[in-house]
Amino acid sequence: MVFFFLFSSCGKVAAPLPPLVIVADTVKDSTAEIVSVADHLQIIFSLPSQNIQWVEMYRDCSNPIPDPDNVALLSRVEIGEISRYQDGDRFFLEDHPGASQICVYWLRFVDNEGFRSPISGPIATP
Repeated sequence: MVFFFLFSSCGKVAAPLPPLVIVADTVKDSTAEIVSVADHLQIIFSLPSQNIQWVEMYRDCSNPIPDPDNVALLSRVEIGEISRYQDGDRFFLEDHPGASQICVYWLRFVDNEGFRSPISGPIATP
């Protein structure tokens, strides 16, 4: 009888929960920088700890600086194709804008599940 009263209580049925989605971290603005090397630029950044599949690089060389949500994708690079920077802890992508152009770059990471990080803050040319 005690068993019946203990396990016959009512329970509230809740609405279903959405699946847990872990979005990749974005680029930390304080660690990203641009270095001019001969006729090209190196965009240097650190990778987050998640399993990143590729890096998307966005560029705009117009004035004024546009909203990053309206900037066209410049390149998408698989993680295995990204070179390590000389300090060994960071990575870099290269770009060849015109000699007199002042450009702004944004980066976004995409993980193994296809989830995209928020777009980074602007990284301006020196």
